[in-house]
Amino acid sequence: MKIVLLFFLIFTSLPQLTQAINVEQRWQFLAAKRALSDNDLKKFEQKIIELQDYPIVHYLRYFYLKSHLTTKYNQDIIAFLERYPTSPVSKTLRYKWLQKLAHRRDDKMFLIAYTPQEDAALRCYFLRANLKINKNLNNLESEAKNLWLIGKSQHSFCNPVFKYLYEHKLISLKLRWQRVRLAMQEGELQLAKKLAKSLPKTDRLLLKLWQNIHKKPATELKKFKYPDTVLAREIIIYGLKHLSNQNAAKAYDYWKNNFKRHYKFSTKKTKKLLYYFALKGIEQHLSIATDWLTDIVKSDDQQINHKRLQMALYKQDWWTVEKIIYSLTKELQQQAQWQYWLARALEETGNNFEAEKIFKKLAKFGNYYGFLATERLGKKYNFQSQNLEIDSKTEEQLLNKNYGLIRARELYFLGQTELARTEWQAVLPTLSPTELKMAAALAYKWGWYDRSSIITSYDLDVGFPLPFYDIIISQSQIQRIEFSNIYAIILAESKFQIDAHSANGKLGLMQLKLQDAKNMAIKQNIDLNNIEELFLPNTNIALGTAYFRLLLNEFDGNKLLALTAYNVGVDIVKHWVKKYSCLPTDIWVELIPSRDYVQRILSYVPIFAHQMGNEQQMPLDPIQTECG
Repeated sequence: MKIVLLFFLIFTSLPQLTQAINVEQRWQFLAAKRALSDNDLKKFEQKIIELQDYPIVHYLRYFYLKSHLTTKYNQDIIAFLERYPTSPVSKTLRYKWLQKLAHRRDDKMFLIAYTPQEDAALRCYFLRANLKINKNLNNLESEAKNLWLIGKSQHSFCNPVFKYLYEHKLISLKLRWQRVRLAMQEGELQLAKKLAKSLPKTDRLLLKLWQNIHKKPATELKKFKYPDTVLAREIIIYGLKHLSNQNAAKAYDYWKNNFKRHYKFSTKKTKKLLYYFALKGIEQHLSIATDWLTDIVKSDDQQINHKRLQMALYKQDWWTVEKIIYSLTKELQQQAQWQYWLARALEETGNNFEAEKIFKKLAKFGNYYGFLATERLGKKYNFQSQNLEIDSKTEEQLLNKNYGLIRARELYFLGQTELARTEWQAVLPTLSPTELKMAAALAYKWGWYDRSSIITSYDLDVGFPLPFYDIIISQSQIQRIEFSNIYAIILAESKFQIDAHSANGKLGLMQLKLQDAKNMAIKQNIDLNNIEELFLPNTNIALGTAYFRLLLNEFDGNKLLALTAYNVGVDIVKHWVKKYSCLPTDIWVELIPSRDYVQRILSYVPIFAHQMGNEQQMPLDPIQTECG
């Protein structure tokens, strides 16, 4: 315990964060961390004394405490949390500590340590501990009901809390039905069925009817006959939406001919239902879908307007494209997307003079629609760049004002990248637009490209850096791929974050799935011993580039399709090729669900080529299909 007491005696006041960082301090920090790993607490203690003015010295204490979340260290953890209440690691430490306390059922300490959490299991344990110690949930019933009113099963910690609610008759029939509704909306049919056991027989029969509609909406809606009640109308709306996902025309017909006349839908719910029908109908290319929107949709509804545009583009109905755009508010009409398609429509309907005027205006911008417009004019791309260099005086002023940036810098330089990002992200909301640009310039100066590229594209050097140059050039030559495509994939997929990992299992700079990486490793004779090696830039880029070559071969060298497939997969792209065959490539991109990603990556390619002193157009390769 000596080390713990000494640590807190040292820091009787905050260190001077504005002082110049001594490189020696970084070495001392790493030495302290090694001493901790080696369990050399005497050396660890000495290093803490030597580092008392270092801005991130408290992280050493965090490392120590997070591996000592035992009863013996309860008071030390409390002292740390009280001393650093705003530090990002305090939130993490408290969360991990609460998990440990719950695991060992230390109810008294849990209640002392608890602060409001997002984690439902910990929220439930807080109520459970209160219930066990105080024998009631006085003043906490609303929190308990909030946890209960979730459309999914909760952690077992919630069971005694929910039992208390039932036993004290705090769960009314209305609340039970409310949770049943939530469960149905989440598709949790088994939970809904379980909840229904406590409902009256008539209600259970109604739920069974609802679940049948979920399974067979067309069949069950056709024979649906039930008195006009709020719940009946809710079940009808649920079923109609479910049906419209596959067949919006049939859903609309059921509503108009079967339900509209016999059930008193409110004006608000009717409008929402028609809106939903229209969205799905336009996706299914039903011309009549736009008629369902009469008098219910504002002219600035971006989602509907884009769906209407897509339907008109699908049919290459250029007169309708013009009509849609002119129906928008003046503000919306000026957006690049709408200006481009207006110019395309004017061009196709013979008004080349007006089309050219719009294209020239758009061509001033170095983005997707600007590049498209430039190509229509047969001109060279305009690459806009604003110099964001930061001088030493401005840097010092920014760091003095935002100590979190100093901590982020030190953690980044010491290889604690995840912790550095946490400090960085905590500061960003407090920065002005000008300070955000300066922060991007700082990150670029430090070589922290996954932060600089996220914040800005004003300065092409900052927003489109060229790290990993040697390996990318080497692999581009080996796989016969333009280096600009590799850079574009990395920026679009990971923003240069080496340790990036997504929810769908993609890993590293080029966001590879493990199985794809393994397959490429075998084909390329690359040793891939464990998943961690996918976070090594050289390995990830070699495998990712090989995978992109595989996609290029799959699509006969078509870069547009290969780049799209890199994000969504081969089968999906083949489906889109079949669904939107024989269309110009700019229309094809506008129609596909992943258009935002594809537009970004297409625009990145010429920018990275420009960064290397080359000229290259966006890879809008024609989609070769058999057209009737």
